[in-house]
Amino acid sequence: IPAVAADASTMLLNLTATSAFNATVSASGSYTTQVAAAVVTAFTAFTSSPNPPEPGTVVTYSVTLNNTGSVSGDSVVLTNLIPSRMTYNSGTMTLNGVAQTDASDGDSANFNVTTSNAITLSLGTIGLTDTITVTFQAIVNVALPAGTTVENQATVAYTTGGNPVSQTSNTVKFIVASAPSLTITAVNGSSQLANPGDTSTFTLTIVNSGNATDVIDLTYSSTNGLIYS
Repeated sequence: IPAVAADASTMLLNLTATSAFNATVSASGSYTTQVAAAVVTAFTAFTSSPNPPEPGTVVTYSVTLNNTGSVSGDSVVLTNLIPSRMTYNSGTMTLNGVAQTDASDGDSANFNVTTSNAITLSLGTIGLTDTITVTFQAIVNVALPAGTTVENQATVAYTTGGNPVSQTSNTVKFIVASAPSLTITAVNGSSQLANPGDTSTFTLTIVNSGNATDVIDLTYSSTNGLIYS
């Protein structure tokens, strides 16, 4: 049976035996075998606030594994590279709601050990009715330009019938939101002491340290009777 044979598919074998002494004498038969294989799938999703995320936003990713085949999947390993333009939020991995460490120690998970800049979880066997959910967090890099697309995809590797299989999840993505950030400073270029009727000159500096251009509307008010000119 081919290693890539699909679960529940049918393999047909036709056999014919012919006499070596009399070619007119033969017998034949057809035999079928149904394939039983594991089919481990991964589904990826994310949540964030705000959504879509801005630079500095913490994004929570979830990867849900199911076995839709007819036998258990063995030696299951989930790998998720941290998306480009994001940074892993240390210590945020969970497995079915249970916290996992980033180090390669007594639990099932590690970060940046098995695979560079990736979470890796060695999950053992996934049965027919098992559902496994993994979560982790990553932070959108500061000053990432608005409109940048960030994508994430997980990979699950396992064996079925002794044959290695590798599957990729769906791809989830978001477009980085606009997040202007303004600061303003005013410097009095004239003497701090002024007589009535004198003119004071102020230099205003406005800095946009956000990730998108902005249009500035500058308004003036005074509670001390200063008159703009």
